[in-house]
Amino acid sequence: MRRRDFITLLGGTAVAWPLAAHAQQAGKLATIGLLGTATPATWSLRVAALAQRLRELGWIEARNLAIEYRWAEARPERFAELANIPVEQPTRFELVINLTTAKALKLDVPATVLARADEVIE
Repeated sequence: MRRRDFITLLGGTAVAWPLAAHAQQAGKLATIGLLGTATPATWSLRVAALAQRLRELGWIEARNLAIEYRWAEARPERFAELANIPVEQPTRFELVINLTTAKALKLDVPATVLARADEVIE
């Protein structure tokens, strides 16, 4: 495996990690903060697409996921104020490796990484 490919794989995993990681404490919902630059009406298609993809991945709003929506309403000066969303550090992450995707990307996942994975998808 080329070093650059492996770093790219890890970078892509880090982006998707909040969806693959089960870090919430018992009784708490996982939370996503969404900062919209305009109004809810102008973002309705984007929000619907996000909700649909999250449902496909098993995340259902108000059941196992909370989404904090904040709208700047085309006023950039509000970004700093709206971005003040509290962030909690997760207590646990799960490392899930999809070998089918890795093979499709022509990446070899080192055995040491596979050994540390909580779940390996063949």
